[in-house]
Amino acid sequence: MLALAGSLACATGTTQTLQRLTAAPCGAATAMDHGLEWFGPAIARDRDRLNAWCESVGPPLVVAPASARAFGRASARQAEPVASGDHRDLVVVTWNIHEGAGDIAGLIDAYRPADFVILVQEAMRDGESVPASFPASVRAPKREPGGAARGSDIVAVAKELGLWLAYVPSMRNGAEVREDRGNAILSTLPLTAPRAIELPWVSQRRVAIMATIEAVAGDRLLPIRVVSAHFDNRPGRREQSESLAKWLKPYASEDVPLIVGGDLNTWFGASEETVRQIDAVVPLARECGDRPTGRFRRRLDHLFAAPMASVTRRCEIPAKLGSDHHPVVMRLRFTTEDTG
Repeated sequence: MLALAGSLACATGTTQTLQRLTAAPCGAATAMDHGLEWFGPAIARDRDRLNAWCESVGPPLVVAPASARAFGRASARQAEPVASGDHRDLVVVTWNIHEGAGDIAGLIDAYRPADFVILVQEAMRDGESVPASFPASVRAPKREPGGAARGSDIVAVAKELGLWLAYVPSMRNGAEVREDRGNAILSTLPLTAPRAIELPWVSQRRVAIMATIEAVAGDRLLPIRVVSAHFDNRPGRREQSESLAKWLKPYASEDVPLIVGGDLNTWFGASEETVRQIDAVVPLARECGDRPTGRFRRRLDHLFAAPMASVTRRCEIPAKLGSDHHPVVMRLRFTTEDTG
């Protein structure tokens, strides 16, 4: 069912190359016409499991807000003039929202009127788009946030707040309910060139997501690639980090700036090799410090950002706002010098 380009060394201590898939990993992943490109490992051991887990979830989504669709999928931002010398902040957030328990609206309100991009982990979706049954080989994760509690559907949140949404589910959110969960990108700015990146198998299917935005930088629009990732909480996350870093390296060498955010499940914080591998490709945003972001006073969540000329950056870690993780918030301010 799945054709791949190129070859791959077996995973015996060698970094798995994440290759472009010439077909989506399962039928549901092709259900929407959204221009999504798929990448992932090729070895049969991983592909069989990843394909089965793909069949257990609904289709990925790339959705424009109603205001943008009124312009034929152009952005509402593009309908506004970009004033010469405009100093419009861009707020970039990485946040594990604990299956929709995080108060996204409250976070946004705290930073308006800046443009923003939220790199979301543990986004949740429910409804009939999630299949009622799934392959017997899939051991569905338990439902989060647990019991009868239920977070907010990420599609409904994007619609209510008038945001762009790119969402790629990784796994079911419980065996007995029609819910799935995964990574997402929410944005006030258009999301283009979406890419889904399946990571090497550890104990669950993990799919990172990339998209491109255009930030208002002086008197022009500056393209920036953004990535949301979530690693397993087991030692195998090192292999996931290594493969993602290798996949990101060609993008990091291009002129388009790159920002990566995610819950890397780093029980030992930035000192872990898991962080150092990505830092070697996209520099860790050290201004975000080393304060704990998750349970047991662990620094689990990190932002990485390529240097950009004439940009000032500052970072903060607000309250959890309903999640079991703190968001990591970086504010970027561009000046007219960016147009050089």
